[in-house]
Amino acid sequence: MFRLTKQEQLVVAFLVGALLLGTAVQRWRELHSPTLNAKVEPKGR
Repeated sequence: MFRLTKQEQLVVAFLVGALLLGTAVQRWRELHSPTLNAKVEPKGR
């Protein structure tokens, strides 16, 4: 296998974590997004 320094391991862990977090946020937004045809009306009118 590859021999990575401690700093390289930290960078790889950060990148993998950011990728997983981004994927989780994307899925959450897909599941919780309002419908595309919904029209938002201002309260004052």
